[in-house]
Amino acid sequence: MAHQWFKTKYKTYAYHGAGCYEEEHTLYVHHNESCDLVLFYDEKGECILAFEDTLKNNIFDAMNRLNFPYKEEWFGELLDDVENLNDEDRKILNR
Repeated sequence: MAHQWFKTKYKTYAYHGAGCYEEEHTLYVHHNESCDLVLFYDEKGECILAFEDTLKNNIFDAMNRLNFPYKEEWFGELLDDVENLNDEDRKILNR
């Protein structure tokens, strides 16, 4: 079966002392079609996320919903399957 590898650059902010500057990083991905997995690797070669790409509502789908949680622009109605935190959730997260 097929294995495909890709990479892309992305930026983060780095904070040192009183200063803040942008850092550029590389993100790698391995599409393993023999077992329907997508694996993301950081610059150290460590796997930072893996998920089944043929499974509906996988962790990547959930992350996309939480990244853009509203049906319209911002601060409107939440997407289906997105909820505000309740008291129990806040305790789990110490919030």
